Amino acid sequence: MFSLCIPTMNRFDSFLRKSIEKYLTMDLVDEIIITDETGDDVKKIKETFGDCPKIRTYVNYQRSGPFMNKYKCCKLAKN
Repeated sequence: MFSLCIPTMNRFDSFLRKSIEKYLTMDLVDEIIITDETGDDVKKIKETFGDCPKIRTYVNYQRSGPFMNKYKCCKLAKN
């Protein structure tokens, strides 16, 4: 099984909505971890996908920048 790590900041409408739908149907993806720099994407993900057990979301309440956001996302992955 695989963990899919997605660091994000304001990309729900342009990227995440379609990507999450696609990855939720894949059997190889065990979990989808999303770390959000602002919290706007997490809010939209919860509104759209509810409390899907395959999706784990985290908000960085203090901006960490692209590299640290990616690092945090990968560090939270189980696989």
